[in-house]
Amino acid sequence: MTPIRIATLLFLLFSCSKPSGDRPSKLVEIKNYTFDDVLTGVMKADLIITETEDSIFYSYMSNDTVVFPFVTAAIGKNSDSELRLHNDRTPIVAKKTFRLGEVDVEIAKYDFDAPDEIDEEAYVYFVKGYGLLALRGRGWFYIIHFDDGSQLGKEAMDILDSDTTGFFVRPRHL
Repeated sequence: MTPIRIATLLFLLFSCSKPSGDRPSKLVEIKNYTFDDVLTGVMKADLIITETEDSIFYSYMSNDTVVFPFVTAAIGKNSDSELRLHNDRTPIVAKKTFRLGEVDVEIAKYDFDAPDEIDEEAYVYFVKGYGLLALRGRGWFYIIHFDDGSQLGKEAMDILDSDTTGFFVRPRHL
């Protein structure tokens, strides 16, 4: 199965309803790349961040529907040991702190593997306060970048893209 077909299948596998937002939304571009860094598609979505007493929800919405299966992400306010992606528990496998200008930014890496699904395994890169930064497919090595146009998002993605430590393995680093 090609990475484009996998991404398309993943888009169709899940859906959920829009949470009520208590913060203004911001526009995010969701960019899909093949394993050899070819841009295959761009979608636009609104990022809506909502909070409950113990969790923060990041929802990427377009026309009041979720446009990507991983877009409703929930993380505990007091713990980042797991990220819930469309109600699947996604355990943390690593985190790294990077210096971006005057600010330390912690990028957490989670291991997504939906039960009873095939070829959807991915590493999910998440920054609290920013939301989803990127997904990297483990089998097909596709990359999906969540770009809100901010300097933080650009610099964090540049750091991941140039990483050679195994935190964000690119096919050219294998």
